[in-house]
Amino acid sequence: MSYWNDVAEAKATVNSTYIRPGHYVVRIDDWKQGQNRNNRPFLALETTIVESDNHDDHPPGSSATWMGMLDQDATKGNIKVAVMEFLNIPEDEVTGDIIERCVTPDGESGVSPLAGVLAEVTAVNIKTREGNDFTRVMFKHWDPEKPLLGLEHRVRQEPAPASAPAPA
Repeated sequence: MSYWNDVAEAKATVNSTYIRPGHYVVRIDDWKQGQNRNNRPFLALETTIVESDNHDDHPPGSSATWMGMLDQDATKGNIKVAVMEFLNIPEDEVTGDIIERCVTPDGESGVSPLAGVLAEVTAVNIKTREGNDFTRVMFKHWDPEKPLLGLEHRVRQEPAPASAPAPA
């Protein structure tokens, strides 16, 4: 078998950048489930950056991924909070069925029903007990009436009346 046949037989992968510290508005692209090289199950949230306060790592239009290892208890809570925030529903309304429907591709489009939803993401570096860096990622429902990232520059401008003089 040639090298190119080996390539053709390989599982296709897409490289992505994990979400780095900053504050973002993201568009959900999809959820992906799989196993890493150590055969640990994971769930990954693939997003596109819409607005960013960290243009060096995540300029608008770039991709960013959050990944949770499904064999860690903390991941369960992180997924639940994400679904609560993305759907803007209270915790007591989040069921296993709702979560499964959110993270599983639908039969028609082949992607999560949440694809296209906008959300706020805040990521900060923290130190683990062992002293290692870890990026904590927090999801929040995005309110289109609120300025993006809480920045005042996003205040909606009303169009000038037709009779208003043109600026000099």
